[in-house]
Amino acid sequence: MQKLKLVLYFYHAMIITLENISTKIVESYSHSLNENDRVDKILDHINHKKNEYILLSKGLNKLSKLLIKITWLDNLTETDEVIIKGILTMGKEADKHFKRFYVNQRKIYAPKAWFKEDFKQLKSEIDFHIETIKDLERIIFELRKDDEFKKMCTLLDEF
Repeated sequence: MQKLKLVLYFYHAMIITLENISTKIVESYSHSLNENDRVDKILDHINHKKNEYILLSKGLNKLSKLLIKITWLDNLTETDEVIIKGILTMGKEADKHFKRFYVNQRKIYAPKAWFKEDFKQLKSEIDFHIETIKDLERIIFELRKDDEFKKMCTLLDEF
C-alpha cells in the first residue's frame, strides 16, 4: 500500500510538472507571437513613415518644378499677378508647416538613427521649395519691373 501511495504521489507530481511545463511552453509561444506582432508593427510603421517622407519629397519636387515654370511665363496680366501672389502666400505658409513637420519628425526619429537619407532628401526638397518661392517672387515682382533686366531678356529672346 505504501508503494502504491508513493507511485501515486510521483504520478501526481509528474502530472503537475507536465502541466507546468505545458503552461510555460504555451506562455513562451504566446510571448514570441506577441513579440513577432510587435516587430511586425514596428516594421509596418517604419515602412509607412518611409513612404510618407518619399511621397512628400516627390510632391515638393514636383510643386517646385511647376513654380519654376510660372517664373518664366510671359505677358502676365494684373489678374495673373494677383493669382501668383496668392500662390506665393500659400507657398510661404506651407513652408512653415513643412519645416515644423520636418523638425518634429527628426526629434522623434533622428535619435534612433532612423530615416537618415529620407530626412536628408526631405530637407533638400523643402529648401528647394523655399528657394523656388523666393525666386518666383523676386523675378515676377522685382526683376521684371527692372528696365535693365527687361533689356537683357529682350536680348536673350533675340538669340
